[in-house]
Amino acid sequence: MLEGDLADALPRLKREVAGDLFMHGSGEFAYALAQQGLIDEYEIYVNPLVWGKGNVHVLGDRGTVRMRLADVRRFDSGVVLLTYLPGS
Repeated sequence: MLEGDLADALPRLKREVAGDLFMHGSGEFAYALAQQGLIDEYEIYVNPLVWGKGNVHVLGDRGTVRMRLADVRRFDSGVVLLTYLPGS
């Protein structure tokens, strides 16, 4: 658990821990780290599934739709277009 100012606490933690530090989840925490220049690298994962349960109902309660990656297109802006086809 980090205590105090992020700009002081995170570099201290990096010195104390062998290896990389990873942060998953919280957009607010990631934003706070980014605003202070404390993120060295971003990894963004896309899980090609559509679930039918939860707060956002795409398919109602009909289950899961699996997809397979068909194409990846990278733009100069850094945007990546991932094209999926039905299947597993």
